[in-house]
Amino acid sequence: MSEKDKQKALKHLDTIGKLAIDRNNSNLQEMAENALDALPTILKRGTGLMKFLKTNFDIELDEILENIQGILNF
Repeated sequence: MSEKDKQKALKHLDTIGKLAIDRNNSNLQEMAENALDALPTILKRGTGLMKFLKTNFDIELDEILENIQGILNF
């Protein structure tokens, strides 16, 4: 994964983390939804990570994102 993609992914994950703390913030809710839309594209660029998750944990990207959405209840 390129440095630029890493920074984007970390920014999106930070947004999702902030929403976990402040669940009633409608601005954060929208930003977190956008982050969840953007993360698959960024993570697919890092195919090594996805292969590792599939091989070692039998987890697909969609499952990861669904779990995050479930935790955040949106």
